[in-house]
Amino acid sequence: MAAMSLRTQIVQALGKRVTLRLHEGDGTFRDIVGVLQSETTLIDRRGETIHFNPDEVAVFRIIPVFNRRDVSHGQLSIYDTMTRKLQTILGQDGVVTMYCCGPTVYRDAHVGNLRTFLLADLLSRTLQMLGLEVRLVQNITDVGHMAEDFSDVDKILAESEKTKVDPFEIARSYESKFHQDLALLNIKAADSYPRASEKMNQMISAIEQLIATDHAYVGTDGSVYFDATSFPSYGALSGNRLDALKPGHRYEYSDDGGKKFHADWALWKLAGTRTQMIWDSPWGAGYPGWHIECSAMSIELLDSHV
Repeated sequence: MAAMSLRTQIVQALGKRVTLRLHEGDGTFRDIVGVLQSETTLIDRRGETIHFNPDEVAVFRIIPVFNRRDVSHGQLSIYDTMTRKLQTILGQDGVVTMYCCGPTVYRDAHVGNLRTFLLADLLSRTLQMLGLEVRLVQNITDVGHMAEDFSDVDKILAESEKTKVDPFEIARSYESKFHQDLALLNIKAADSYPRASEKMNQMISAIEQLIATDHAYVGTDGSVYFDATSFPSYGALSGNRLDALKPGHRYEYSDDGGKKFHADWALWKLAGTRTQMIWDSPWGAGYPGWHIECSAMSIELLDSHV
């Protein structure tokens, strides 16, 4: 029997509650949920009519009838890495904010990457089933593609040099594939997919605040580093102790680096001979370190609370 066309499925689902994933171009997707009113409209939970183009539907699914009140008394507890205890997720005023580290778009996502995204989706869905509203942000790391130290060539820049394709064009291509993978796995779209390259001002501002509060410094090589010794609870999550960490435990370590202490890590790296994917800053042209990217984006988009 021939597979039923998507339009036929939509027609047969009129009057039912559905979820649609729309492909909006430029590698972006958007989920809409509601009661299907016609082939091009649905009514969302606020009673508003949402129009959509059937040709933009990448994923279509009928939602089984479910009375959320049946489980609104339930609660979800997860293991808190900080306290080493189970912590009940209650949210604030019925809202839970989540930040899921997204893909580094210099290659196709592998099964390990997708496992992370799937677990975040399962957690989000479970919280929603328990009656909580979830605001999920997932970043796109299109800056700093796994260079193992200051001397290594950024992988996406190496591919750009090899293929003669603009590095951001390469990043957008893998970003588009990432969204296609999510749709194929029926992972719900996050509320926001901020790109690191588009949040540079927020990162620079965060670094300036860290320097002003003596948690960061400009190294002898001109790059900016986080001062690990200035943070008394450093290692509370990982279980590491500063006095037990050996030189070289970080990928970015080098014998002639400009750090005060080998456990310090880069917030802003000077460009050096690099001419692409760099930005101006108070410390000179360069690019952000991995950790400041997610910190700055989560603080801005989730009101400093995750």
